Amino acid sequence: MSEISRVGMVGLSFDDGPNAENTLPVLNTLGQHKAQATLFWLVDNARALKKEDPPLFAEVMDKVRRDGHEIGYHGPSDFVPTFRDRTIGRFNATELRNGREELEEIIEQPVALYRPHFVGGLATMIHAAQMGLTIIAGDATAFALPDDDIEHQIERFSQANERSIIVFHDGTSATTPQTHITKVLPPVLETLARRGLKFTKVSSLGKYAKLPYQLIFQHFRR
Repeated sequence: MSEISRVGMVGLSFDDGPNAENTLPVLNTLGQHKAQATLFWLVDNARALKKEDPPLFAEVMDKVRRDGHEIGYHGPSDFVPTFRDRTIGRFNATELRNGREELEEIIEQPVALYRPHFVGGLATMIHAAQMGLTIIAGDATAFALPDDDIEHQIERFSQANERSIIVFHDGTSATTPQTHITKVLPPVLETLARRGLKFTKVSSLGKYAKLPYQLIFQHFRR
C-alpha cells in the first residue's frame, strides 16, 4: 500500500477473541463495510473454539482469509492481572514462545503482531520483541472498555482520526465478562465513514501508523 493510498486510513483491531458469539458477526459487519481488521487472539480461546465448534472455527478462518483480515497474538491465556503482571509481565519467554507456536499451528499461518494482554509487562514485551514480534498499542484518545455503556463506547470510538488504531473487543475476559461489540461496531463504522475515513488492518498502515511500543522495543530485537 502506497503512502498516498494510506491517507485517511484507520486501523481496526479486536482483542480477546475468538469468541463463539461475537467473532463471526463482527467479521460479517466488517464485510458489509468492506473493512479489514487485525484480530488479536488468545491461544486458549482459539484452541477451545476449534475443539468445541469445528464448523464455526472453520467458517471464521475462511472469512478471515477471504476478506483479507489478519490474526495477531494476544497472549497464551486470559488472567486477572496483578500489579506485577502490569509492570513486569505475566509470561516468561518460553511461555510466550510456546503460545505463539501453538497459535500458528491452530490457525495454520504465521503470526507477526503482538498486543500484550492488558497492555502491560515490560519483561513480556521485551521477550516479544526478541521473538521478532511487532508490538502494537492503540489510540488511547478513542478508547472505551467493552462493557461500558453502549452510547459512551460509540462516542469514544467515533473520535478516532487518521492513523488511529482502534482497540475493540469481540471477546470477553476475566475483568470484562461482557462486550457490546455487535451493537457498537456498526454505528462507529458508519460515523467514521461519513467523516471520510477508511478502514484497514494494522499491518497495512505500516510506518504510517503510530506504533510507540514498536519504537521503544525494537532495540531488543535479536
